[in-house]
Amino acid sequence: MRILLLSAAIGTVMIALLVSAWDAHPGSNPPGELSNPDFESGSSPWYFYLNEDAGKVSATDGRDGSKCLVMQVHKGMGLDGFSQWLGEVAGRTVRVQAQVKSLGADVEAWVYIEFDRDSEKRTISTSSAPAPRDGAWHELSCELFVPPDIDRIRIFGRVEGTAGHAWFDNFEVEREQP
Repeated sequence: MRILLLSAAIGTVMIALLVSAWDAHPGSNPPGELSNPDFESGSSPWYFYLNEDAGKVSATDGRDGSKCLVMQVHKGMGLDGFSQWLGEVAGRTVRVQAQVKSLGADVEAWVYIEFDRDSEKRTISTSSAPAPRDGAWHELSCELFVPPDIDRIRIFGRVEGTAGHAWFDNFEVEREQP
């Protein structure tokens, strides 16, 4: 019983720390633009939300033979991801697409858009379907209407599983004019 309560308390603290770190990282992008969407300049300014060592930039594995972000999934990892904030989105429909591939016995790779409503203390997000685990590049996309009172969103890639790799490249953002 004590071990169960201790595990629950540790899990609650980890989630609180994760949310605090995530929210405290506003990013340094020019308004309305993603920085380094193709990982040609390494992994900065993408923010890794659990394990920065899980993501490595490959110099040759990208969609067009250039750089991309490779995330390794291993037993005990569960899920991890990386993100950037994007501004100038209030009252617009935003569409994000990226080139993604995954390969392994148990790995899923996703692309998400998310925003927080601080007054309601909840997160609203949308995601693509996971990339098939066939080792081929696939374009994943998702779309979200951003209410007029929300001034920024997170664009992120996420991996889940216990064994495999996922590759991310060429993030693009489209916005409808308000």
